[in-house]
Amino acid sequence: MLIPVVRDVSVCLFGSAILLACTASFGDSDMSGMNSPDAGSPPPDSNQSPVIDLPFVPSNILAEHVVAGQARLDLSNPDGVIEIDTDTGAILSNGSDVRPQGVAFVKVAQTGKAGLPDLGVFSATDLVITSGTRVHVRGAAGLVLALSGSASIEGVLFAGGGFDNAPGPGGFRGGTGDDVDGAGPGGGKYGGLNDTGGGGGGHAAVGGNGGSRGNAPDGVDPGGPGGAVYGGPELVPLMGGSGGGRGGNTGGAGGGGGGAIQITALGSIQIAAGIIDVGGGGGRTSNDDDGGGGGGAGGAILLEAPTVQLAAGVLVANGGGGGSGGNDRQPGNSGEAGRADITAAAGGARAGEGAAGGNGGAGENLAGRPGQNSAGQENVDENAGGGGGACGRIYFRADVLQLASPVLSPGEVKNGGLQYPDDSVIRILESRSRQE
Repeated sequence: MLIPVVRDVSVCLFGSAILLACTASFGDSDMSGMNSPDAGSPPPDSNQSPVIDLPFVPSNILAEHVVAGQARLDLSNPDGVIEIDTDTGAILSNGSDVRPQGVAFVKVAQTGKAGLPDLGVFSATDLVITSGTRVHVRGAAGLVLALSGSASIEGVLFAGGGFDNAPGPGGFRGGTGDDVDGAGPGGGKYGGLNDTGGGGGGHAAVGGNGGSRGNAPDGVDPGGPGGAVYGGPELVPLMGGSGGGRGGNTGGAGGGGGGAIQITALGSIQIAAGIIDVGGGGGRTSNDDDGGGGGGAGGAILLEAPTVQLAAGVLVANGGGGGSGGNDRQPGNSGEAGRADITAAAGGARAGEGAAGGNGGAGENLAGRPGQNSAGQENVDENAGGGGGACGRIYFRADVLQLASPVLSPGEVKNGGLQYPDDSVIRILESRSRQE
């Protein structure tokens, strides 16, 4: 099905050629210095540098990055996992670096705001991830795949957060140890007092509050607040989900936020039966008599190309579930990581004295759910659950979006049309030609 793009009054200048000067030549070099703000400006004498003619201005990177690759990136390993390291540029399969010589890599610093993650930019002619192949992305930097051709994804591209507070690439860690609050602009807060739960990480919506100590609506002692909403729908700058807060006293660690993935292609992006997963990590239960950690928020997926085709593919940026409270100095149940469908990640189930964690955001329910309060009754020592992490963001920039039956969470396709739980989460920019 072809969907003409008319939802947003914003104008994406696909169809108008953008002329930028190339200030360096690229082969297998690391393209050092290409994060300079002026690197895309024409030099005084345009005869000294080739001109790059692109159909649109890429998000978060320079035009030079899109055309720097000299080789195709084929990722195929049905019997194992391929790892992409966004900090070093390594692409490992069965322990060997398989990045082709003509696939360039550069680490780019995002500017304009403190605390933004770097971007690990891989430049290639085309990208293929074959069916049965699972690609895990690691590193502190977000992942950008910049292609002068097209992308075809039939395997799994995973950049989710972990429940041991580790974030996905470009995401933010969960609270643990002395760093008790979840990191990131929407980090969930520390439970604080004994028995209270940590707050879930926020992103496209708020994270769930950690469970309180007590049965009153606000509890006798409140749990950690859920994290706030941040970032823009266009995913500029590019950053992943925020982490959940640690449970009260020596409670469970917060889940790490989901990572950030951007694919920019001058041809098309085709996702047949593939999966792109940037879900948040689940909050940990307490190993002692304390509250559960908050779930990490979902990350970010940005796809931009003249044509984006989604068949039976899956794109998910779901929040992780909060961990349950500890059970009389025994662990309870940790929350689930964000799922690869429209179903909410479950908070850790109640276990004896450990109250349940809140579910993560998914589908049309973007916000994380609050953790369960502890009873707060005399001679009853219960431990509250952590709040669930919120959904992240998915954003498309395309002239034409072709849909069959993909799974999109947040959001989904129903009755042959796009359903938007929140217009700020999934949007498609209108494309218009413009004469200068």
